[in-house]
Amino acid sequence: MQSSLEIVPINGIELIPPGAPIELVAKFGEPDPNVPEHVLGIDPKVFLEKWRQFAFDAIDDKKTYHFEFKENSFMPFFKGKVGPRVALKPEPKK
Repeated sequence: MQSSLEIVPINGIELIPPGAPIELVAKFGEPDPNVPEHVLGIDPKVFLEKWRQFAFDAIDDKKTYHFEFKENSFMPFFKGKVGPRVALKPEPKK
């Protein structure tokens, strides 16, 4: 029997019964030292560039559930990389 906390690709499961919990998981990782072009998870920099905002829709027979993820959703995980931050003024033109 599989653990209820195991991460399984969506194509590896049967239909999801009503009331079952669903979690979206993003695995972050560094490049594989043995295969430099292979990353062991999503590169955090690429994630922040491409997935700064997104929405997820879960649809069943009766309803659509819409979840929006914005920068403030990621602040606890990427301290100082998302959300408000101080920027330097550009050098005055001479």
